[in-house]
Amino acid sequence: MTDTTPESKPPQSPLDLAALTGKLGTKAGADGAAVVVLESPALQVFEKKVKAAD
Repeated sequence: MTDTTPESKPPQSPLDLAALTGKLGTKAGADGAAVVVLESPALQVFEKKVKAAD
């Protein structure tokens, strides 16, 4: 017999992966607080759906 309570099932939510690209710009920030600047930033998000177990 298999336990099928919600706590024992694997999560069925999709897996998300993001890639952020761009050219590093000049360092910005005041009072020693460094800030990363991206020139021409691009963001790609990928979604991988979880396959149902047979």
